[in-house]
Amino acid sequence: MSRRQNIGGGRARDVQAILPDLVEATGANDWVESRPSLKRRDCRIRFLRSETFRLPEVVLKTYRSGKAAENQAFLLFERNRSIHRGATGEHTVPEHLLFVHRANALVMEYVNAPLAGDLLIRRFHSPAERARIIRRAAVWLRWFHSLSDPAQETPDPDALRQKVERTRVKIQNKRPAAWDDDPFLRDCIDRAAGYAAGIRDTPLLHATVHGDYTPFNLFIDGRKTCGFDYTAARRMPVHQDICRFLLYLDIYRLRPATRAEVDSCGGRRNDYETFFSAYGEDAIPPRETWLALRFIEITRRLASLSLQRSKRKGHVLRFIENPQLRHKARHIARILG
Repeated sequence: MSRRQNIGGGRARDVQAILPDLVEATGANDWVESRPSLKRRDCRIRFLRSETFRLPEVVLKTYRSGKAAENQAFLLFERNRSIHRGATGEHTVPEHLLFVHRANALVMEYVNAPLAGDLLIRRFHSPAERARIIRRAAVWLRWFHSLSDPAQETPDPDALRQKVERTRVKIQNKRPAAWDDDPFLRDCIDRAAGYAAGIRDTPLLHATVHGDYTPFNLFIDGRKTCGFDYTAARRMPVHQDICRFLLYLDIYRLRPATRAEVDSCGGRRNDYETFFSAYGEDAIPPRETWLALRFIEITRRLASLSLQRSKRKGHVLRFIENPQLRHKARHIARILG
């Protein structure tokens, strides 16, 4: 399909499937594809433009078939309604316009702004710019958590280690040889379960979490910050989101955090201090609890990288990331015992 071909041409079946609903919902019948489509692990993404609708461009996400995917798309649509109502001039999420059940598809606002992850890569030479982006991300996340009545609660250990356990099962089923040949990962998963159980009585700030909060799920432009792909819908320690974000800040850094930094806060001290100074120091847990939470997230990422090798050739940066993660895990485990 050409870059600007009218979608009435019939080539994009996923677009044709939602077209009557889109026209009815928007009152516009001049939708055209505006950019090349993208394929993601769980969906196909298309970009549509209209000259007459109030939003000049929208995103169509058509999810794969299956009960889990159908629930994911519908829950994202439903959750967006309450989140978008809480949007401010500075903090927002893309507006979700339409859910089409028969096509398992979502239509949402297209946000024309740079990703925080891309800004961090392009401006890696500027510590001041890195700090500015981290602060913007922290303030957005505090706003996002504030929409679900955050409060101090004791964590559920099973929920903390759930993603790690699910990935462990997948590795054992899909890459049994890799599982048998990686005693370090097996030890990390065992330790993660123990550390989760060890903090069951420690009050932590809880809210409905984002679930995949990384610099690549956040737009930053001017005064506005816009997060998306909030995949979770359960109440958890807010540190799940914070640990995920801080971990991903290091993916494109060639130099690992120093041993002293890892020992004190589980990663780069500047990133840790900058984030919490903007998010709110009231959310900082005791040091050993924080290190346990970071260890669980590091283990989740290590397990995810191990599983990804069964699907495609590893990206060159994964060969840098993997030893850095193991470096962090090794030092945190030494402290926590």
